[in-house]
Amino acid sequence: MAEKTSAARPARGLASCSVWLLLGPEKVTKRERVREILAAHEIADEQNNPARCMFFAGDARMDDIFSEMSTYPFFGGKKAVIVQEAEKLPRQQLEGYLAAPLESTLLVLMSEKPKGKFSAPLERACEKVGRIEVFWDLFEDRLAPWAEKKASHEYRLEIPSGFGEFLVDSCGRNMALIEQTIQILANRFSGKGFSLADAAWVVGEQKGADVFDCIGACFTGDVVRVQKQIRELLAEGESPVYIQIMLMRQAELLWRYVAGGQRTQAALGVQPMAFREVQRQAGGWRPVSLAGVIRRIAWLDLKLKSEPAHVAGLRLELVMLAIARVLAVRDRSGRR
Repeated sequence: MAEKTSAARPARGLASCSVWLLLGPEKVTKRERVREILAAHEIADEQNNPARCMFFAGDARMDDIFSEMSTYPFFGGKKAVIVQEAEKLPRQQLEGYLAAPLESTLLVLMSEKPKGKFSAPLERACEKVGRIEVFWDLFEDRLAPWAEKKASHEYRLEIPSGFGEFLVDSCGRNMALIEQTIQILANRFSGKGFSLADAAWVVGEQKGADVFDCIGACFTGDVVRVQKQIRELLAEGESPVYIQIMLMRQAELLWRYVAGGQRTQAALGVQPMAFREVQRQAGGWRPVSLAGVIRRIAWLDLKLKSEPAHVAGLRLELVMLAIARVLAVRDRSGRR
């Protein structure tokens, strides 16, 4: 459950760079960075702005994308070309453009791939003419201040005491859900205060399937919620391999807590919220049962690497349901 901090740089000198490669899985601060870059180049971040074009490389025609990159703005000045899923662009064609990029084009390439996994030649080409930034999930101790600053400074909300910690606890590591909650609160409580109970209501309205919620349901024996959430996650395109990795990490933390006697946050080396989750989930488990769970997840790891996505998803669902039923059956029988 360890998280990495964002490697994004400060906003200094954004206007001096016209080629950007924004990498990494975190989407919220990456999207904020795009707004900062466009603002530095005095380009309005609005969908109907003719000086701003956005493409999804998986859906758009490559000729359209490269034509937009390589032509001058119709009204003069500068234009922004933003390309999401940039890893799907033809490498040689993009290398050709980066060898002599237009000064009048602000090119922002975005990908969820980490640095080193995008394309080494393209990364080198981008570094020669522009800048690369990598965006990871924030640590919990940075996430709460980030949420409070966004709410009070960007959305001008009068936030109650403990608001940031509340959002981290209720939304988990889901930065998109935190931002969505803040936006709704700003619409409903513009110019007036609100309580944490108001915020809790908004979170409850918006909260859907989340990988860590689903894993929590798995290790607390909530079979119905596991089945519902795992299907939602897979339907939304979440990787079965990623879920399996997170499942194994949590199982190992529980093993260290239950069987290894590592009963403190410092001993486990996790953030406060993650430690509270381990404590909550550990109550129903015995070492022998956890050992069986870890063997099952290890077997799942071998299977997922050699199966198509739809089969992998089904196998993952069956394993998570089997883990949840271990506690569900024990609860019904009254044994601990």
